[in-house]
Amino acid sequence: MVSLIEDRRYISPRPRGRPRDPVAREAILNAAYELVLERGYREVTTSQIAKRAGSGKQTLYRWWPTKGLLMLDALEHWTERFRNRPRRDR
Repeated sequence: MVSLIEDRRYISPRPRGRPRDPVAREAILNAAYELVLERGYREVTTSQIAKRAGSGKQTLYRWWPTKGLLMLDALEHWTERFRNRPRRDR
């Protein structure tokens, strides 16, 4: 009898390439959100987001194929942060 661990069919394949860096992801999402607040969606470019985040454009496009998808993730990220912050007593 073959255990599930020994039988590779039951183990999901490891993603290709280096693992995503959570610090870089956070920096990119923060940069995207801040730039849109400052300049508006139409005026923000992926180059500006990458520069502010200290990342490369290729990283943005590897993780988010479009600026729109990146902005949706940034909005979701900030919504979660806002939702999870402690409430102040009035």
